[in-house]
Amino acid sequence: MDWRDIGEVLKKVREELDEAEAALAEGDNDAVASEIGDMMLALANAPRFIGYNAEETLRRACDKFIGRFEAVERLASSRGLDLRKLSPSKIEALWQEAKRFPRNDK
Repeated sequence: MDWRDIGEVLKKVREELDEAEAALAEGDNDAVASEIGDMMLALANAPRFIGYNAEETLRRACDKFIGRFEAVERLASSRGLDLRKLSPSKIEALWQEAKRFPRNDK
């Protein structure tokens, strides 16, 4: 069993996401977890269709997240803000600001 292209993989991911959301609406956490697992398995196949390795793709995303979060921490610190005391919307605003910084993750 395989997909022909990345478009088919992403279609399958959307299908599994819809199924996870339906299970969530029904309050069936076991089914939600199962559908999320199916979605993750399908998504892990996507990078190979564009010439990338799934593990390295995920590692780069994690590194990007860490870099951005460190930028959020620096922004908060430079403004005398305590991240633990900020509302989610204020943290999101810092996150959006951090996303505008140039990255060195390529």
